[in-house]
Amino acid sequence: MFQIIAIVLSLALTAWAVVAVTLTVRRMTATMRVGQPVVGRTDDPVKRTITMFKETFGHTRMLQWTWVGIMHWFVYLAFIVLSTAVATGYVQLFQADFVLPIIGHWYPLEWLYEGLGVLGTVGIVFLAIYRRAASAARAASSARRPGRPTS
Repeated sequence: MFQIIAIVLSLALTAWAVVAVTLTVRRMTATMRVGQPVVGRTDDPVKRTITMFKETFGHTRMLQWTWVGIMHWFVYLAFIVLSTAVATGYVQLFQADFVLPIIGHWYPLEWLYEGLGVLGTVGIVFLAIYRRAASAARAASSARRPGRPTS
């Protein structure tokens, strides 16, 4: 009974997520098409692809803010790697003994999942506190500007 409820809820959430992602991608695509082509966006696709991978997986731009960049990288990596754990769990709704082929019972992967779960959580908490503190600092700074009414 509980398995059927879990399957129905999972399929309903999946259907909702597919619709939400589809609408969002369509909206983003429409926004991008409004702009004009930028010179240099289509030249040297190999170099641009290498740069994209380097910036994506190395978080080169985020690391200019040392701790923020490091924590963001942990959250990013946790999201990417732990997606395989979520996919495994999704399949296990239908076949309880399912594991990923080849690496399913590999202990280093299980430890990686655990470590990234902890580091991702630490990163999320750190970034939430940092964002809240930065927002409060900006609000305090704008309230102290001359010529600005204070309440």
